[in-house]
Amino acid sequence: METEAQAITNFLTEKISAYSKVPVSELPADKALEDIGLSSLDIVMISGEIEDEFDIEIDPSVIFDSKTINEVVEKVLKSKD
Repeated sequence: METEAQAITNFLTEKISAYSKVPVSELPADKALEDIGLSSLDIVMISGEIEDEFDIEIDPSVIFDSKTINEVVEKVLKSKD
């Protein structure tokens, strides 16, 4: 069974892949987000999709200020508490 952290990681990785056109296989959870090439609009859109999927409020700065997908996942989990 998938943990909540795994579900968020998979969801986030798929969304980042869709927006950046980088294959999921090239997006390990510890890859530097700044190396992926997301635009600020992409980040805002992904933040909205996280909110919708996991029924939370998350500011786009959570993604802007995070260095990796893992760090975003940790912050999303904390905001759910």
